[in-house]
Amino acid sequence: MVKLKSLMEYFSLIDMTLRNLDLRHLEAFHAAVRLGSFVRAAEALQYAQSTITLQIQQLEAELGARLFEREGRRLRLTEAGRLLRDQTQPLLERLHALPQTLSDLATGDAGYVRFGTIEPAASRRVAPLLARFCAGRPNLRFTLEVSGTQAVSERV
Repeated sequence: MVKLKSLMEYFSLIDMTLRNLDLRHLEAFHAAVRLGSFVRAAEALQYAQSTITLQIQQLEAELGARLFEREGRRLRLTEAGRLLRDQTQPLLERLHALPQTLSDLATGDAGYVRFGTIEPAASRRVAPLLARFCAGRPNLRFTLEVSGTQAVSERV
């Protein structure tokens, strides 16, 4: 039971750490990784270099791990830094894509459409119309359900 308790405490600590991560710290970290220095990261993000240094220090303190080996002005990722980069890069990419995704959803260029029809309309009229409609909207997921009149009217 003692091991289970310590394991539960460990996962609780991880959960608390993840809740306290600041997006700005992660963006500063990724800029420093991408550009190879805190100075260039600060220039790219339009921060003072001391702000980037502080954000990285706070991130390292929050995670309890060194993220960079500092060799003069050069940075080299530690194993913890590589893990953080690999785990958070997809998250940041999705967060940066979110405004465009929401815009696409609002304009009808993305999302999910479920359409029901009966035969012979499905094959003769609806299919060609839907093909043209979907061709210009690659982010739109579409389902066509073909059934009898009763089933289609019940699902509307």
